[in-house]
Amino acid sequence: MKCPCCKSELVEWKQLRLETLEEHVFDPNGNPSLKMAYRCSDEACVTNPNIYWNEFGERYGGESAIPFIDDNDAPFGSFQRKCNVEIYKKDENKHLCTFPCWPLKGWKVRSNYSYQSNEDGDILSRKLKLEWIRPDGCIHIWGYRMVLYGLRQVVYNWKMLRKDTSNSFARSNLEDVIRRKSWPRAEWWRKVNAFFAKVALKHASRPDEVSWADEHIMEGTDF
Repeated sequence: MKCPCCKSELVEWKQLRLETLEEHVFDPNGNPSLKMAYRCSDEACVTNPNIYWNEFGERYGGESAIPFIDDNDAPFGSFQRKCNVEIYKKDENKHLCTFPCWPLKGWKVRSNYSYQSNEDGDILSRKLKLEWIRPDGCIHIWGYRMVLYGLRQVVYNWKMLRKDTSNSFARSNLEDVIRRKSWPRAEWWRKVNAFFAKVALKHASRPDEVSWADEHIMEGTDF
């Protein structure tokens, strides 16, 4: 690993009780295990003597004013540097516009980028997604996206059921999709996904099998 300020090699320093994010999540009141702390080999580096890292690249100590390269405080060649890009990089996300009139009056549109990175923090791919925010502040997901998402789940469970018709987990997932059609004020995309789930169950079951869907829903394919 290399220092995120000067790119000098990081060297082993001493064993310290360094709490990782995983330890904090699963045992927040526990005593962190001993781990090797790494520090910059250049004694003149601004990270010395107060900043050090664990073997995964998680930083301990220091201030936000430290001039980290690309504003990434994890060492080059570490898993954490990759995470800082793929999970925490938000500086390109911004408000684009607010619709001033009907039919989307008060709706806002934001840019939201997702990235793939290597352990040096280099961006390998960058994808733009638009976030549509309703006047009540909730992020709106358009129905066609829910249809595509639901269809992928239906196909996955259908394949599982075709391989093993006794797979109760896959069958239950498809039946749940069908039940949601009957929810109060069910959105149109739930009805579309229910139709595909009916078809999937019909063509995945053996003739002598009777399921909840066979008894209650399979008659008719209206949505």
